[in-house]
This record gives sequence, C-alpha cells and structure tokens, in this order.
Amino acid sequence: MPHSDTTETHFAPAARAGLPEVGRQARAVSQAPQLGRLLDQVPNLLLVLNRHRQAVYSNQSLLDLLGLDSEGPLLGQRPGEIMNCVHCREMPGGCGTSESCRHCGAALAILAGLDGQRAVRECRLTVRRPEGLQESMDLQVWATPLTLEDEPYTFVAISDLSDQKRRRALERLFFHDILNTAGGLMGLTALLKEPGQADLPALAESMRLAAEQLVQEIQAQRDLAAAENNELRVWPTQFSAGDILGQYAQVMERHPVAQERSLSLKAPALDQELVSDPALLGRVLVNLLKNALEACQPGQEVSTGFLARQGGVEFWVHNPAVMPREVQLQVFKRSFSTKGPGRGLGTYSVKLLTERYLKGRVWFTSSPGEGTTFRVWLPLELPE
Repeated sequence: MPHSDTTETHFAPAARAGLPEVGRQARAVSQAPQLGRLLDQVPNLLLVLNRHRQAVYSNQSLLDLLGLDSEGPLLGQRPGEIMNCVHCREMPGGCGTSESCRHCGAALAILAGLDGQRAVRECRLTVRRPEGLQESMDLQVWATPLTLEDEPYTFVAISDLSDQKRRRALERLFFHDILNTAGGLMGLTALLKEPGQADLPALAESMRLAAEQLVQEIQAQRDLAAAENNELRVWPTQFSAGDILGQYAQVMERHPVAQERSLSLKAPALDQELVSDPALLGRVLVNLLKNALEACQPGQEVSTGFLARQGGVEFWVHNPAVMPREVQLQVFKRSFSTKGPGRGLGTYSVKLLTERYLKGRVWFTSSPGEGTTFRVWLPLELPE
C-alpha cells in the first residue's frame, strides 16, 4: 500500500509504495523468464517502474553508469532521484512533484506509459554530481506499458543524446550564425571594388567590426566546449565593473540585433574594482545583452548596470518583455530555446561560466509590468 496520497505536488501524484511492496514487485520482475538476463545485454539504460513510478528493476548498463554492484539502493526510487536531478528534492514528494516536472520529457513519457500508452519524449535533464557540479544532459526516453502477474508496470528505456545535440548546435553555429557574419564581411569587401568608393575609412571600420564579431562567435563556442569538459582556464586580473560593462555595452550597440532598439547604460556614480576573469565575464554580459535585445520589439530599450552588493558586484540586464512561466522553468537548460532547433546555449552558458568558473550566482525575475531582469553576482575577488 502507498504511504500517503496527500503529499503536496505540482504535477504527478506523490504517493509511493512501501518497501515491502516494492520488494515483492522487484522479485516478480526479476523472476520473469529470461527478462532480466535479456535486458542486461541492452546498452541503453533500462528501468521497470511500478504504478507509483518507483524502480523495481534496473539493468546492468544503469548500474555501471552509477558505479553500483547491485540494484538494491535503487529499488523504490524514482528516475529523477536515481539520476540526481536538481529538481528531485524541491518537494517532499520527490521526483515528478515539482513545478519544473510539468515540462520534464521523462515524467510526461512515464505518465503516458502508466496510462497504457507507448510514448517517446526528449528530456533536458540537469543533474548534480557528487563534487557539487551540475551537468546538463539531453536524453531520449521511451515508455511502454508492461503487465506482469496482472500488475501494471512501465518499461522505460533511456538514451543519451547529449553528444548529438552538441554537434547540432555546433553545426548551426557554423552553418548559420558564422556563415551570416562571413557573408556580411564578404559583401563589405565587394564594396571595395566599386569605382569611386569614397568613404574608405567608414568601410574599413565596418569590416573590422564584422571580423571582430566573427572571431568572437568562434571563441565563444571554443570556450563553451572547454567549459563543459572542465578544461577552461580562468585568468583572474583586476578591472573595474564600470569599464567592462561599458566596453561590452558598446560592442552590443553595434551588433545587428540592436537595430531599431536602444541600449542604456545606468552605472552608479561610484565604480567598483574586482578581481575576476574579464574575458569570461565578457561572454556572460554579451549573452545577456544579446538575449535582451532579441526579446525586445523595435523601438524598445534594454538597460544595464551594476551595483555593489553582499561583498561583491551585481551586474544586471533588463528588458521590457515578459517570459511565459513555461520558459522561465527551462531557461537555463542546455538545449532549451524559444528561437528554434539548434539554439539554446546563451543562458545555459551564462549559468555555466558564472557558477562553475567565476564562482558567482545568476538568477532572474520576470513579471507583467516589470519586464525581465537577469542578475549576475560575482565576488570581489575570485577564490583560488
């Protein structure tokens, strides 16, 4: 029998079966003729869940991934708890009961399986590793109804799409964003051949800016790949918050996304020195400013500034648009984007660079009448 049906939930039922019932179900699954032996040969991660979404079987591939000798520690746990999803402890009911779970592909597929339907969904999962770091995974989840001894179960297969998603994002970067910039640069060079071209200094400056943007886009992707592989080097130096924010605000004022939009710098009268990595902070600021400008309608304004707070510096970027709640719950996930397939690296890289490498924090607020404000807090001196 389940322990309780009254635990609070924002999505899937919170009730669980007690350990005796889970143990009985695990024995029933393991004793099914040849089932366990067959599933242990499959390279995909496999689970069998009871009607409360609790694991009663896990195959050898999953045990190997988790470094376990037996499935005992996994029995009775839900998939997000097994994978250590960052949302699995937000509610007393565990995996499936937080507000974020409403948009979890795994949860949606599993609930469909429990309802007697075969389902396949993509799942953008953020997991917490033992050393405290967070890692983003892109998974494909299949759920299939299963009946054993007249009792309903759900058979769940999980495949890791993370490398495939990374390749697609890289292809989009080179085949779209960088190709567009290179095409613009080529168009500017063609103007040099036109007879009577008088404004050579202005043309040369436009070419320089286009080349600079091209290099920045390539470097940003290089740094993101290094950051995800824990290979990114941090080079702390002393600089002023006002100088670096002003520098990158000027860069974004000349960016194509700023056309028909304005960018206002609202720095305090008193500047603030800090010791951090200015290049990585620049990547963070450019992504936030670019996203804010893209969210605006023509004629609208993006504002940015900073202030001293809690022994550090807080940078902020505001735009008048409001993010739907569904977007807010997924905005820092690696492959989530409102701009189409192959995008979704901007806010993800902001969080990755800020929290893992600059040892800061990033958060946002978004509401009608107030718009959307992203905030990045950094310590005055980067810890060793």
